[in-house]
This record gives sequence, C-alpha cells and structure tokens, in this order.
Amino acid sequence: MDSDLVTWNVILDTCSSPLAAAPGSSASCWLSFWQRATVHFSCVGLWGLQGKLLSCAALGSKGLECLTPGLWFADGWRSDQKGSFEISKIRNIRFERVSWSLACMASSRELLPVSQSAPEESAWRCPRKMPALSRVVPPLALAATALSLLALILAIVALAKPAPQTEPWTQDPMASLPPLTGVNAGGWLNLEDWFFSGVTGRNVMSLVNRGQGACLPPAVLTMDDYWPSEGFLTMRLNQSRGPAFTAEAFEAHRRSFIGEEARSSEKAHGHCHLFSCALGVALPKSPSGEDFQGMASLKLQLLRLPLHWAAFADALAPIDHELYGKHNPDEDTAIVPDPYYNGLAAFATVPRKWLASQLRKAAQNNLRVVLDLHAFPGGAANGTYNGVWPSPPAFWKEKSNVGNRSVALKDAGLMVVKAMVQWVEGLDDTARGAVAGVTVMNEPAHMNQGSAFASEADILQWLSDASNMFRQSKLPGMSVKLYMQLIGTAFRDFDGTVVPWFHKTFSSQEQSKWAVADLHFYIAWGGCDGRVISGGGFACDDPLDEIRQKIDGCVKSFTQDFRKNFGGLRAVTEFSTGTFQDARFACQDRRVLEAFLQVQADAYKAADIQPFFWTWRMPHGPIFERGWSLRWLAGLELPAQVTCPPPGHSF
Repeated sequence: MDSDLVTWNVILDTCSSPLAAAPGSSASCWLSFWQRATVHFSCVGLWGLQGKLLSCAALGSKGLECLTPGLWFADGWRSDQKGSFEISKIRNIRFERVSWSLACMASSRELLPVSQSAPEESAWRCPRKMPALSRVVPPLALAATALSLLALILAIVALAKPAPQTEPWTQDPMASLPPLTGVNAGGWLNLEDWFFSGVTGRNVMSLVNRGQGACLPPAVLTMDDYWPSEGFLTMRLNQSRGPAFTAEAFEAHRRSFIGEEARSSEKAHGHCHLFSCALGVALPKSPSGEDFQGMASLKLQLLRLPLHWAAFADALAPIDHELYGKHNPDEDTAIVPDPYYNGLAAFATVPRKWLASQLRKAAQNNLRVVLDLHAFPGGAANGTYNGVWPSPPAFWKEKSNVGNRSVALKDAGLMVVKAMVQWVEGLDDTARGAVAGVTVMNEPAHMNQGSAFASEADILQWLSDASNMFRQSKLPGMSVKLYMQLIGTAFRDFDGTVVPWFHKTFSSQEQSKWAVADLHFYIAWGGCDGRVISGGGFACDDPLDEIRQKIDGCVKSFTQDFRKNFGGLRAVTEFSTGTFQDARFACQDRRVLEAFLQVQADAYKAADIQPFFWTWRMPHGPIFERGWSLRWLAGLELPAQVTCPPPGHSF
C-alpha cells in the first residue's frame, strides 16, 4: 500500500458546523486546509467520531488521487478559543489506496468552537467557499502544528495494529457464482455473536461462555465486555443505557444492515434518533444500499429471514399483559424480557408495519421471503442464535417465570407460531404475495443428542402441533409453503425416528405441494472439513482436483440420503463455503472456495434440492466473510465503515 502521510490543520471558520445536515439526510461540507485542498465528507458521530472520505479534489494543478474511499476513525477532538481544532488523541487511523492521507475530523454540536453556539438544525449548512488567504494560520505556527501532528500520526501508525482487510475481491470476484435458489439474511433480525466479533472473531459457533460479540453498529461501536447472544446484549444495553437508547440502537442496526437505505426515525416515528439528537448528526446511508437489488442481480429467488419470537411478543400478552401487551406491535420497538430468563435476557420487538415494508421491497425486486422463527422463549436449541446462550435451553421442559407461571414455554411458542400465521394471512396482497413460506422453528432442539435437554417425543409432538396450525390456516391455499426444518443433532436415530414421523405427519400430496423437508448441511464440522492445520478431511493446499473429489463425495453422500428419506419437496436452507469452524484455520484461497461452492450447488441441483446460502453479509465479522458472506464472495460488499475493537478499547 503506497500512501504518503500528510497532515492538514483544519480551519473551521468557513463552516459553523462540519456536519451540514439535519437528522435523516446525508451530511456534507467543504472543509479548507492550509494546503488549499478541499475534501467532500460524509460524517457521522455515534458515541465516537468517524468519517468516510467520499471524494477528493485540489484547487491547485496537482490534484489529490483517490482510488478507493479511505476510512478513518478518531476521537478526543477538542476545540480551542480560536475556532480551530487540536488533536488530543487518535487511536486508529486506516488509509487504503489513497495517495494522500488526511488527518481530519467529524464534529458534533458539543465540539463546536466555544466562541460559537450550536445553530438550529435547519441552519446547519456549510457555505461551499474557500476562506480568504488572510484567514489562514500564519506559516510558522502552521509549520510547527503540522510537524507536531505529523509526528503524532507517524508514532501512532507505527504502534497501531493494522486494521483487518475486509475489502472484497473488487478486482477479481468470483468469475461467476453458480445458480442458487436463495440466501439467508442472518444477523439482521436475529443476532448471532460471531457476526459482530470485529477483529477478534474466531469460531462460527462460540466455544466460550463470554461469546464473541463486540459491538452492534452503528450505535454501539465499543463495549466493556463481549456479548454471547442477543438476549444478553439487549438486557445489558437496557440496564446500562435504558430502554429508549436500546430500542434506537436496534432500529439503527436493522435499518442499516440490510435494506435500500437507512432512514431516520424522524420519517418513521416523527422524532430523531437519540444519538442523532444528542450529537446533531444524521444517520449514514446504508452501506448495503442495494441489498435486494444485489440479490436479484445474482438471480436469487428466495430470501430466508430469521426472526426471534419477540417479533410477535404481543402473542404472550395472556401470560403477562404488562410486559407483552402494552406496546403497539405495528409501530413500536419495545424492550421485552424473556419469559423464563427474565433477569438475564431481553429482546427488542420488530415493528410489523416496518417488517411488512421489507416484504414489499423484496417483492419489488422479484424476491420472495421465507419467514423463519429462529429463536424461542427460554431457548429451544443450544447455540448462540437461540437468544439466551450460554444459559441452557429451557423451552422444552420449563414454564414461564413471569405473569401466569402455569404456562409452559412450549405453549408460549405455539402462541408465537399462531400469531405469525395470522399476521401473514392478514397482510395486504403485495406483502403476502412476497411470502413464499414459513418455518415454525429453526433447528429444533439442536445439540439435544448429547445433553438430553428435551424429550424426542416432545420435540416431534410440538412440531406436529405447529404444523397443524399451518395446515388449518389459509396459507396452503395462498401458495405459501411450510419449510419443516429438522436437524440430526437433536435425535439419537434421525433416520429411524424423524423420517417415519415426517411421512406420518404429512401426506404424499402435502409433501408435493407445500410441506418442504428442510435440512442444513455444513462441511465446516466433521470429516469433510478443510484446514491449514492437520486433522481435517483435506488440507487447503492439496491439489484442487483432490479437494473437489473430496467435497463431491461428502455432498453427494448427503444428497443421496436426503432423496432416499424424503421424496417430496426438499430444501437445504443453510449451507456455506466455510471450510472449517475455526475461521483462523479455514481455507482462504479463492479457487478452493469457488470449488467448494460450485460442487455443492451442482449436487443440490442434481438432487432437486433448493439451496439457501448462509448468509448474505457479515461486515462486522471480517474473518468469516470469505466462507460465510455471499455478498462478499460476489464482490458486492463495501469495506466496513467501522471496525469493532475488542471490549475495553475504543477508536
């Protein structure tokens, strides 16, 4: 990376505020520097300052060459009496492919020069003009300032750990992705810690109880400790920052992680976000501004959308009306406790009016959605996605700890399923037409095989009861399918127990029309995995033909068993190119990953199985992107706007 570190002292007299926008619109401003260069910035300050360089220009004949937007992160700016800014500390600065690097800042109303007062939001506009030369800092003082700043920058850059490389193969993405049916929107409306592990991520399924979650951008950029699951994160934020901030933080994540553009809550709710109000900044446009369009460009047809039970939390109002029945489920993001782990875990509800709008956006891009209930009260599986991990799954044997304590969590789960089915039935034609299917429970009782936290009979009975709710609804007649997700880790003898149950529960006609047998298949665990260390099914530097042959044998063994056991509609709603669960030792070579994806896609097509890639994107878990982000593999991902530092650190 060829970059000359050059520091400019920023002269702020030309702008009453560097953030030239009210909440809800992009911020831009022309800032003047003593070299007479100007830069056009999009700035945001969410509990720590950050900015993104969009373009460069110079007034002189020698222009600034910006090949790729450069990112920087800083905090600790303070103003002096003269209206210019002095750096008190810079913790991490990242410059990428920029021939001239800038030490600049994004400000907030608290950081304005003390001689100025914060203007009204409607007046936050920066004049696009250069200052008179007489207003530039005297040369000697400027030189001293520049030298001291340059020394500071060089010292910090020399000591700082380089930011992880999260840029996709923009110069050479996968030549062509094989045809896939669908993709998952993991990490959007049901969080998993490893998606947000920042620079310290390691395992696809966390192995230590503290978890790997280090942030929840864009509102929560740093934390005091790692978070293991969504329920724990929500409870910690609720206890430390309050329910209003917690709700706003989840809204900001949901609007920016996937969608067409980030929208301020001024548009949605008639007021600005807490952090945008406090700092006087606008939310940035989503880095995923073309997500649905990007999926459509890859000729994907289906989007599987994982949801947690709190998307339908009002269904639990009969258990405790005070906790679950007082919010407006169409409009509000409310913080509600888990009914069993009520002192440890909480969740932010998903406003259903907004959720329906996402269905319509999908429809506009010729995508249909599979609504997947991924997490249940008390935890119905053993994994970080269950919402209450590392607490043991309580769903199958326990009762509510709030309100009516005679209600079994299994019954609470059926209340949630019923509410989802009824909601889909009542959608407008466009939104309902976008729903291709529903999943009543993701990976039911995953990992039960070794720990027996659930009775196998109870698992199958619950799935039968939930399936009956679907069968008796209007959905089968509305071209909505039931994706019956089943997982071998829940049963001692899957073929001898689950397969007969499936054929007894669903008639041949139902299996050919709407009852989809749904399995997951990951090579990152087991004897087919690929590693750069010993112990796997193959080594990452083995001859490519040998790797293909190994993968082909493993995948075809799975697909052949799948076809033998289930003769009707079939889907694999989760698979990936992750070759090993410990991402540090997984294969990284593009050719290996291309082979990994192509062989699986070919096998699923030959066996008439719908494949859904896990997942669409994970920009805040950069070590996992090669194996688990379809958007990254396709060369559509942007460099992350923020890099989540380890807990206890800040930018």
